[in-house]
Amino acid sequence: GAKHAMSRIQEFIKAHDYGCWCGQTAARVFCRQMSLGRRFVALECRDCRTQRILPKALNGQSSAETLYNEYNGPDFSEVDLDQFTKNILKRLRETRVNFGPGKKVLDVGCGNGVLLETICKQFGCTGTGIDVDQRRIAKARARARHASFRCELFDGAKLGGKYDIIISSAVIEHVVDPPGFLKQFHPALVDDGSLFLLTPNAHSLSYRLLRSWWR
Repeated sequence: GAKHAMSRIQEFIKAHDYGCWCGQTAARVFCRQMSLGRRFVALECRDCRTQRILPKALNGQSSAETLYNEYNGPDFSEVDLDQFTKNILKRLRETRVNFGPGKKVLDVGCGNGVLLETICKQFGCTGTGIDVDQRRIAKARARARHASFRCELFDGAKLGGKYDIIISSAVIEHVVDPPGFLKQFHPALVDDGSLFLLTPNAHSLSYRLLRSWWR
C-alpha cells in the first residue's frame, strides 16, 4: 500500500542521498520513479532549492570521460541541430553577447560543434570547442572549417590562453560541483569578457506538469 511505497522511497533515499552542494542535507521529495526499470528520486534542497537526482551518476568529475564515452543515447538529427543552433543564437542576441571578427570564443561542452562552427562562420570569430565525448568531438572535427576542437575535461587554468566569450550550454547541471565548475571559468576569461550559461529550468511549466517524465 501507500505506507509500503513510502518506506521503499525512504530506504532508497537513505541508501543513495549525498547532500546538496550548498552543504545542507534537509530536502523534500520533488518527484520520483520507482518502476518500469528506472528507479530515481529527485530531491529539492529546503535551503537553496537546488535539485539533486538520486542515485548520483558520478562520484567525481574525472568519471565523466568514462560515462559519456560509454553512454549510447540518442544523437541529434541535422534538423534538431539546426533548430538548436537557431535557438541558442537567439538567446545569445537577447543577452547581448557581442561577437565580432577576431573575438576568441570557447564552447565548453561543445558536442558536435555545430553552434561554435556557425558562430565562427557568421561573425569571423576564432573558436575552440571542448568536450569529453570522443564520438562527438570526432564529428565536430570532421565538419570543422572555422573552429578547432579538443577532447578533454574542461580546466580553465590549463587552456594556456584567455577568451573574450565563453559559452556553456546544458553542462552545469551535469557537473558534481557547480561552484567549482564556475570558478574554472575565471582564469580562461578576459577581464571584460562574457560568460553565457544555459541550463534546463527545473521550475518550468513542463517540469511541473510532467515531473519524473520531464527527463
